[in-house]
Amino acid sequence: MGNKLNFIAARENLPLVDIAKNTNKKVPLEQIELHPKFRKLFEINEEVLKRIVESMKENGFDRSQSLHIWKYKGHYYLIDGYTRLKASELAGITTVPVYEHDFETYEEAYKYALSLQVNRRNLDSSDVLKNVQLLMGSKFVKNYEGNKADLIAETLGVSKRTALRAIAVEKKADKKQRKKIEKGEMLINQVYNELSNSEKKENRNQVYIKEVVKKAVEFVLARIESGCEPAQLIQEEDYKALLQNPCDFDWESEKRSLS
Repeated sequence: MGNKLNFIAARENLPLVDIAKNTNKKVPLEQIELHPKFRKLFEINEEVLKRIVESMKENGFDRSQSLHIWKYKGHYYLIDGYTRLKASELAGITTVPVYEHDFETYEEAYKYALSLQVNRRNLDSSDVLKNVQLLMGSKFVKNYEGNKADLIAETLGVSKRTALRAIAVEKKADKKQRKKIEKGEMLINQVYNELSNSEKKENRNQVYIKEVVKKAVEFVLARIESGCEPAQLIQEEDYKALLQNPCDFDWESEKRSLS
């Protein structure tokens, strides 16, 4: 299969692009299909897109930066080069250089495309979250016997801390929080902190409710044992004070007054 790229995180070998083989292979843009999963993996940076369009209008398509195509069951799917493809359309270029891959499965094609992206740039929060979702459901992560957060961190080229937080956000974030990450309005760390603070508040509320129930039951039982009728009990100021501020209720003093 020629040269290999050791894709450490996946513990597999992936083929490198043979530029010499690739330079004379050109296809019409309309022949290339946009795979629904690949097109959602990485955001197109508008500033980068604008620069590439200007370069293409002046110099044409850089043939050393071929589009990566996955030939699969009669389809010609684009797996890498979505920004370059869009720039070509805007620059009026109708045929582009491509490199063809014959991956057997989507997962193989995805791992290769991801390796190219990680080697090329730092992924933003939106990219990381999308790929964490895919990796968590992938066979090579599910079947990995070591620490899955370590594998995901290495695969995406991020720290283990970022991977752990992204995994937590993927599991717990709501649609509104995910949308903010997708739009670049919030980072993974910000959503993670928001979720953590919400959990802490929920835990405090649960402790508060347990305290309310515990003190209310003890108070009611003690008053009934002292001969107080239920109808009379609910009218007492101490009972009302207990319900309003159970954590501040001086139960020890109340017990002494009942004894």
